Order: sequence, then C-alpha cells, then structure tokens
Amino acid sequence: MNVQGTAAEAPLENAAHWEDVCLALGATENFLPGALVAVSSFLKHHPGFAGGIVLFHDGLPAERCVALERALPPLRFEPVNAALKERLARLGAARPALGAKLPDFYSLEAFRLEGYRKVFYCDCDLLFRRPVDELFERGEELLCCGDEQNVNGYCHDAATYRPIEDPSHAGPGGALERTFSCGLLLIDGRLTGAAAYAELLDMVKPETWRGTETVHSDQFMLNRHFAGRQTLVSSIYNYRLHMAQAINAREGLTAKDARIVHFTGPVKPWMPEAMLRWAAGDPRFRPHPAFSQWYEAWTQCLQAAHLRAAALRRPRN
Repeated sequence: MNVQGTAAEAPLENAAHWEDVCLALGATENFLPGALVAVSSFLKHHPGFAGGIVLFHDGLPAERCVALERALPPLRFEPVNAALKERLARLGAARPALGAKLPDFYSLEAFRLEGYRKVFYCDCDLLFRRPVDELFERGEELLCCGDEQNVNGYCHDAATYRPIEDPSHAGPGGALERTFSCGLLLIDGRLTGAAAYAELLDMVKPETWRGTETVHSDQFMLNRHFAGRQTLVSSIYNYRLHMAQAINAREGLTAKDARIVHFTGPVKPWMPEAMLRWAAGDPRFRPHPAFSQWYEAWTQCLQAAHLRAAALRRPRN
C-alpha cells in the first residue's frame, strides 16, 4: 500500500492557530457554492484558524467578492494571474480536448503564494467532516492522495501518461509511480514562491502534452513535475465518492471513515439541473447518500453568515 500513516482522531493539543498555513482554492462561478461550503466546513472543524484563505477566480464581480469576504472571514478573493490566463488560452486553442478542463489549472496559483510554511490546496467540491490539522505538522514537501490509477494498482508511462500495470512495461522515459490526485495538496513553503511558480507556468504549453492522448490537465503536469517528491497519505483525506469500491479494496476504508469527502463526478449537490434529471428517471444522475451531509453543511454556512452579518449591523453602545 502506497499510503503513509493514519493520524489520530483528535486534533493536536495546544496547536498553534496555524498563522503560517494558507488554505487555497480555485473556483469558477458555477462552483462557488461548493467553494463556500468547503471553506465553511474547514473553519467549523478548525476553530480559531488564523492562517490565510484565498480563493482564486476568473471574473467574479467585485461586489460579490467583497460581500462573501465579509461573510466568511478570513476568506479573500484574488484574480487568477494574467500570465496563466494567457497560457491557458493558447493551450485550449491548441488542444481543444482540454478546453473544459482549463479551470483545473487554477490549482497552480497555490504555488504562487509566498510567506506561508504550508499551502493547503483543495478542490471546491470537498466537505470537511473532521479536523485535519495533524497534516500541518508533517515535514514532507508534498502530501497528496493516490489518483484513481494508483488506487487500482496502476502507474503511468512517463511519456504518454498511459496507465500501465507494470513499471517495466514503460517506454524509454520510464514510469511515473505513486501518481496522485490534485484534489487535495499540502504544499510545503519550499515549493512555493515566484521561482517555483515560474517553473510551473513554463509547463503550461501545448508541447508539454506532445506525444500524449491524455485529457488530464493539472494532474498530468504536476505528476510529471513532482515525480518522486510526493508523499501519499490515506484516502480519508480525499475520499472520492466515485472511487468508493476501489478505496475500500485498497485501504479498507468506507465513507464513514472520511475526514474529507470529495463529491467527484458530474453530479454536484448544488446543481439542481442534475437533481431534476434524476428525479425525472435518469439513473446516471442518482445523488450519493452523502449529499445530505453537504446540504447540512450548506445550511450551517448560511446560518453562520447571517449571524455574522447581524452582529456587524448591531449598534454599539
């Protein structure tokens, strides 16, 4: 098993308020509800968190960002870097199959952050169910969870990114082993900053995908760039619903064990169109039972925001 250690159930005693940790997300407008629940559920399970929370976006109205920052401090919104946007436009034009996946590359913005000991990048369709602050004390450069191929016992050909069962069957470029998902990355400060970001930015070009047929986006790129430097942790930190059977077979885990639930797949709890298609009889859009946990977290997020707004409006004596 390519997984290192499972942490204790309770949060660390006398832990700092993690001023030197930043939670980072990247969202488009249609994923904003998911991002708000991810942030709100993280804060619920990490009371007193004093680090940063940054949501990278492309084109959200300024007034909406200001309102949401007031509702969920210490959340702040930051536009995606213009240089990255330009490179993504060229990549999308050269490889149309990646077009719908271009927002996935917003994960690279986490590597642009400076001044933090750890940057914790998360997809927007995550729900925190328990504390994960034990991860912040780990010293490895890059903590992540195995991707779908890794969990199923495969690796990748380094040149083509084709899944292969045996590393010895790889081409002249060798194999990428212990490949990881980019849905959750705990990045050490040694891997962030202007120089590190520039290296990644330079890879966002059609030539990087030459010789491959993969439609993987940031995941392909980051697995190539950080090959051999990653440390895989238990899937309790990135429990992907569409991989439940594989995770159980590999690690003996079920959804009840998850510290973080990842609502992978085309159906998201906040997307009513998908819910209506299931209600109309399309079995492909059947919601997962864990959706009820997301709805509860959404309600709690709204309640907290209303209470905070009421407190701000309350006249001071």
